Amino acid sequence: MIQSMPATPITSDAIICPPPSMPVWTPIPGVYSPPCCVPGMKCTLLWMREDVPHHAMGLFIGAKGVHFKNITALSGAAYLFLRNQDGRFFVEIWGYPGTEFTAMNTLCYHWNYNVLPFVV
Repeated sequence: MIQSMPATPITSDAIICPPPSMPVWTPIPGVYSPPCCVPGMKCTLLWMREDVPHHAMGLFIGAKGVHFKNITALSGAAYLFLRNQDGRFFVEIWGYPGTEFTAMNTLCYHWNYNVLPFVV
């Protein structure tokens, strides 16, 4: 049985970016291109539940990334990227300190109310 994401997101410790080598950053659509060289930018990981079905990820991200783009804009985060490590999904949330909480809450809300009802 697929369950909703926890009320309190499961996160990993933030990854602090190294000092910038080039402060200008522009993401490349469809390619993993995080803002790791932007001063003050950090990455927070939001781990998905272990029982998340692979076929639900397209609905989670949206066509051409529409849901992730909207969540990025609404939360003030700089970059969201869904990754898979050993069969378990997680979202990298890149942004300035404080933006990760809004992004995590919005991602959890989106999963629980817009994705989960259609994948059960």
